[in-house]
Amino acid sequence: SSLYGALAYNGEKVNEGVAKILETNKVFSPADGTHDISACMQDFMAYMPSHVLTKKPVIHISLNPHPDDSLTDEQFSAIAWEYIEKMGYANQPFIVYKHEDIDRHHLHIVTLAVDERGKKINDGNNFYTSTRILKELERSRCKRRLQHGYYLRTRILETRHDRPHGAHGAARSQPPLHHFLVAR
Repeated sequence: SSLYGALAYNGEKVNEGVAKILETNKVFSPADGTHDISACMQDFMAYMPSHVLTKKPVIHISLNPHPDDSLTDEQFSAIAWEYIEKMGYANQPFIVYKHEDIDRHHLHIVTLAVDERGKKINDGNNFYTSTRILKELERSRCKRRLQHGYYLRTRILETRHDRPHGAHGAARSQPPLHHFLVAR
């Protein structure tokens, strides 16, 4: 799968009315709540360096609070912003989607994981960095906690940036799993 696949997966959910865009950075989002996947792809590609020094310059992150944590859109946005900032992606183009297609509302974040020189951002310790950030976020932003563990979960999927072959080419399979993180 690819950047286009990650955008198409989330964009189709937005256009079906089971997800919405909560936040964007350096990517245009129409005020009417729809999602133009091709225009979004162009916005991301404008920030993709011509010479990328990694095979997987895109990250698709899923943040999953406990189902009993009934968070508002503002709370979800605050969690996403803090996570993005602490992971080192705050200056990158990104989109934060809130999925409401299942009882457990959750976030998807699509961003570039390379800087303007094509070098990987925050390479090497994503698992440990993300686990630490999740624990901090849960303590400060989530209501539901275990006495001896944490409920806030995430997974980080690193993807290619090339467009799949075919007329409309939206990749249907999930990007390859890089880490499945459970802070426990």
